[in-house]
Amino acid sequence: MAQFEIAIASGWSVSATEEHQNIEVARDATIRTAIDRMLDAASGASSQVANCMIVGVDDDQERSFSITLSIIDYI
Repeated sequence: MAQFEIAIASGWSVSATEEHQNIEVARDATIRTAIDRMLDAASGASSQVANCMIVGVDDDQERSFSITLSIIDYI
């Protein structure tokens, strides 16, 4: 297992050191966490963006990405 520093920001922030098999598994876990947090922080806005960064503790692996959650009500 490798260690990764995780950071997520979207009007709120989360940072942690987590162990995952590889950076792709860390990315999937970060996406799930970001979506859960965006849903929990639902502010009535129809769209939210979370900026994410993953950095390997023991190597040079790094991933940065954004997740956009849009909720469209068809009334």
